[in-house]
Amino acid sequence: MATKLTTRLASAMLTSAMALSLFAVLPAHAADNDTPPAETPTTTETTTTDPTAPDPISDEDLKKQIQYYAEAFKQADGNYRIGEPLAGGTATGTVPSGLEKYYAQKFTGWDRGIMSDTVVQHGYLIVPIDYSDPSKGNIALYLNMYAATGERKGAIVFNNGGPGGSASDYVSGSPVWSNEIKKLNENYDIVGIDPRGVGDSLPFSQCAVDKFTDLTPDNPSVYTTDIEKETEANINTTKKHVNSCFAYTGKAFGFDEAKRELFLRNVGTTNAARDMDVLRSVLGEEKLNFIGLSYGTRLGYVYAQNFPQNVGKFTLDGAMNPFEGTAPTKADETPNLSDEKLRELNAHYLSQGKEFQATYEKFAQWCYSLKGNTKTWRELSEGTLDNDEVASCPLLLPEVQPHEGDLADDNVSLATQQVQNILRPLTTKPIKYVSDYGTTNGLSFDVASTALAGGMYAENKWPTVAHGLQQILSKKVDFAFVNLYDRYSRTDNYGRAGYTTVTCADSANPAAASVANYIRIEKMYHDVTPFRDPGAQYHDIGNLDSCSVWPFAGTLAAGTSVENLPNVLVVSTRNDPATAYENGEVLAKALFGTELTVEGAQHVAFGKQQPGYECANNIIVNYMINGTIPADGQYPPICSVASFRAAAEVPDVPENPATPPQPSKDESNPGEQPQNQTQLEEQKDEKQVKTAGTTSKTAGKAAKSASHKLAQTGVNVAALSVVMLMVIASGAVMVTMRRR
Repeated sequence: MATKLTTRLASAMLTSAMALSLFAVLPAHAADNDTPPAETPTTTETTTTDPTAPDPISDEDLKKQIQYYAEAFKQADGNYRIGEPLAGGTATGTVPSGLEKYYAQKFTGWDRGIMSDTVVQHGYLIVPIDYSDPSKGNIALYLNMYAATGERKGAIVFNNGGPGGSASDYVSGSPVWSNEIKKLNENYDIVGIDPRGVGDSLPFSQCAVDKFTDLTPDNPSVYTTDIEKETEANINTTKKHVNSCFAYTGKAFGFDEAKRELFLRNVGTTNAARDMDVLRSVLGEEKLNFIGLSYGTRLGYVYAQNFPQNVGKFTLDGAMNPFEGTAPTKADETPNLSDEKLRELNAHYLSQGKEFQATYEKFAQWCYSLKGNTKTWRELSEGTLDNDEVASCPLLLPEVQPHEGDLADDNVSLATQQVQNILRPLTTKPIKYVSDYGTTNGLSFDVASTALAGGMYAENKWPTVAHGLQQILSKKVDFAFVNLYDRYSRTDNYGRAGYTTVTCADSANPAAASVANYIRIEKMYHDVTPFRDPGAQYHDIGNLDSCSVWPFAGTLAAGTSVENLPNVLVVSTRNDPATAYENGEVLAKALFGTELTVEGAQHVAFGKQQPGYECANNIIVNYMINGTIPADGQYPPICSVASFRAAAEVPDVPENPATPPQPSKDESNPGEQPQNQTQLEEQKDEKQVKTAGTTSKTAGKAAKSASHKLAQTGVNVAALSVVMLMVIASGAVMVTMRRR
């Protein structure tokens, strides 16, 4: 029996380099799905029947997996070792005591090439594993940099989301395909550095024998009502995943068990922010200019917390709430949690689910509008779909309408009932198909619902979603639809391993591990996200989240307000499915910055080419070049600006932030958009009234309110995600510069 794939991936999940914030509920591999090594292991490790034990792999095979990445660190004896930073550089700005050699280094393995008439350089930044004791060893962070095409005025560093997104891949595609980044590149070096444990940085987080098959839909899960057996299999799968992270990560570089654990303790966001300050110095910049998307807003915020004096021009687009997802407090470290506390601790996961549902309802309204359409699927998708039939909406077909004996719930929207009738048959009868690689795969409910959620990140993916649902009804599989799953889950650029290790290093709460809590949270999630609900008969299937079986608690400091910063630009899209719109105001107030509201229905605004987004792109680009933000009313109604520079307030996090509100007129018909400037102003006034009663917070007071956060409770490894799907939504093409 293939087990149900329930271990979650994340937040922001992830998509194109621009918007890859991986969605909060990517399923994990079943326990028997990991690809075995190609050769017989040569180590003393022995095969075991323990279902939680990592798959055996030889040291030699682990080395083979990094040989195309680690040329700069290969020793004469054939082993790989990351040594000291390359001396000879010049430090810029303030240098913390004891870190001089890192702040004054030259890039290791620095190479130069030409791509589309643009100079691109790539190499490694060497940083300590543990900033509190650099003598314990170093790691290497991979970066791509596009030199300014005109007069250089500085550098702009990007992070495209995750945790787990490859910023080096992101920028290697963006200067070629994005007009916005081309404009910035005229006077600024464009820099993408893979955070520690992510992408091509070394060592990368590794939680499977083969990095490239960490997540695939090759072996479909089949739901059963054998609750006990399903639950046991799920927990074993989660434990195997976690044990594998500690068994494989860094071993190819000679890391022993203690050093692997040290690395995984230090792979979180706080140290990634410290790495960015080293990068700032090596780039020769007094101030760090930064564009962070989705999880990148978390990274930017933590940098501002730790290095406020070094903050330059910061754009944080697709905001995460800075008071969620931090280390658990003593009060959180118990499995005996009330429903109220569970909602509080999983606020991001539940609010994200609500936003996904709202965006799905908007997709359904768009789908309904295809009635009477005369365009083909090829025309509707602008050539993405290879189908010359006239496009129609699968949600309108007679067989998916609610009827006696169907699989849909009675207490959900019509659009949700329709998609439940399409997807729920897959819970027990996946559709078999042959992949591009010649393997026989199965389209399961988990893969299909994940692909559906992935399609919510960008409106230009909606034709692919509609076509994919239509094909499912015909017992066929559309590869473009399946790729909405696969592109978010592949670990060579955006995957579960990096997401898991960074998220758990930040917020793991193993003291609160509880299968019962996991089940309770999943039921809460299905209440707010019914379009992804497999059915009530499966709600009691349990699991433990990866961060629940993590061997130590996360260490990310609680959120605070950060004063005396330059004017930070926070961008928040009204109907962002992955990062709730309300987070933008919270983050802007915490940083005493300015919020740009964008009216739309997709994840992040920067780089989007849909009609109307020109104003958001223009505001961001002009801000990053000139440091100025226009007053409200100077742009079309899709963009509005609110400043929190004067007497900024950090709002209290509500006691029950994830409780779904009663549907308003707009929510009951998500396809409606504000029609004029007056309606937009009324909406903004209403939003401001809701937070006007808060009092001014000092940093200490904000820290107290930050106890309302998303500390993992043993139920939700993916709550921060989002955070991972940030990359595919923009549609940017990723072109890696590494030789492989």
